[in-house]
Amino acid sequence: MATTAGAHTVKVVFVHGFLGQPDDWAHVASLLQVINAEIKIELIDLFNDPELGPNQSLEQWADQFINRYKSHEPIIAVGYSLGGRLLAQVVKKRPTMFEKVFFISSNPFTLTETEKIERDKFNTHWADKFKTHEWPALMSQWAGLRVFKGSKHTPFRLEDDFERDKLSMALINWSPTLQQLTVEELSDIKGVQFFWAAGDYDVKYKDLIEGWSQKFPEHKFYYISQSGHRVHFDAPEKLTNLLTKDLFKKA
Repeated sequence: MATTAGAHTVKVVFVHGFLGQPDDWAHVASLLQVINAEIKIELIDLFNDPELGPNQSLEQWADQFINRYKSHEPIIAVGYSLGGRLLAQVVKKRPTMFEKVFFISSNPFTLTETEKIERDKFNTHWADKFKTHEWPALMSQWAGLRVFKGSKHTPFRLEDDFERDKLSMALINWSPTLQQLTVEELSDIKGVQFFWAAGDYDVKYKDLIEGWSQKFPEHKFYYISQSGHRVHFDAPEKLTNLLTKDLFKKA
């Protein structure tokens, strides 16, 4: 495999989203390793790793992540949606853990009180559905959520690959309503490079990061063309190009 001239060895940890699997990153990870054969990639499995599963609160998850990777810090981390929100808890608690953090289609910040009320209703509704509804109908309904409207690809999920109680638990224990990171706190963190990306067709998250770009002039923001919320499925090559642009570059 080819290695980019002058590239340095890096450890990159990828965290998938809700109803996700480590292999969701397989295409991106394989492309990165073609570019740099020395890269060390770890794909976290939120629903099968007992130390990093939804039985942990957000704070406990951050502690477990720190315990696992503190001997390797600073690391580079990439989080999609829920994965980005989980990483944000580590950023808040131990920013020295990271050299760079990439937030993909993710909102890691504290919600307003109105947003919390709406999200609590959403969580309760879907937590019950993930426990009790027939799987094919459930997957169809989940894929039909407005946030996925701009995505071209819907990953196929087998019921046997998941424990329903864990999916339900994740919606409650890792709810955005429990996030404690504020915009001001992130602004005060120095020594970590932050990157944000959203699909061009993902209206909600594109608008969010456009707003944040005004608050974080030192961060980098990217809009990935011809992709929706599921950027790593819709445009893996474009996402990889984006990551490569900054992944192997020293500050």
